[in-house]
Amino acid sequence: MSYELKDHESKSEDVISRPNKLKVTNDSLLTSNEKLKSKIEGINQAKQDSLLPSKQELVSVNKELVSTNEKFATLNKQVISFSEKIKQHDITQADFINIAAYELKTLTHVIIGYSELLQMDFEGDNINTHNYNTTKKVLKVIVRSANELQKLINDILNIAKN
Repeated sequence: MSYELKDHESKSEDVISRPNKLKVTNDSLLTSNEKLKSKIEGINQAKQDSLLPSKQELVSVNKELVSTNEKFATLNKQVISFSEKIKQHDITQADFINIAAYELKTLTHVIIGYSELLQMDFEGDNINTHNYNTTKKVLKVIVRSANELQKLINDILNIAKN
């Protein structure tokens, strides 16, 4: 029985001392927990402090991006405006070329027509041979030049159409 009593006594001592041990363990856990909380708060604060310059940099970069975007929008409007002016210039230039070519072509038709008429008039026996030969050579040059001029004007009209 002494064995049993001894065993029972040791169990009761364990049961009596156990709450004290648990209290000590609990207190040490609470202390450790407080220390860990303090360390975590310190780490979090350090991270937040290290992020502050990054936040400020991000705000600054964002402002620069907004400014750059506004400048880009302004430049884009200018490009569109210049593009419209270039289109209008091209239309005006094409109109000018068409009008100029039409006028030049009309004149060359007149030159060619009258030169050919004069050329036919000098192909007879009634003409003074001295003036006739000179005039005939000049008329051939006029007709040849007028034909070349007409070819050039046709080329200009073809370029203007394209």
